[in-house]
Amino acid sequence: MTNKTNILTRWQLERKIPLGIIIAIILQTLTAIWWAAKLDSRGVMQEEWFQKNQHLAEKVFRLEERLIAIHEEINELEARLNHVK
Repeated sequence: MTNKTNILTRWQLERKIPLGIIIAIILQTLTAIWWAAKLDSRGVMQEEWFQKNQHLAEKVFRLEERLIAIHEEINELEARLNHVK
């Protein structure tokens, strides 16, 4: 029985919390909230940029298709010239 009471007396929790720990937890919480808000605003900014510039991506795709077509025509012309010689 004395062994159990010794174990119980060693594992008592104190209700004292240092002021430094409270301030540190509050600061960490505020920092996490600020970071999450900043991350969200970055996502919104990237989404807006993508919406504004989506037409540019379409233009680049069209230009790429035209370039491929021109390249094929040049190859055909070279083949004809080589065939005529």
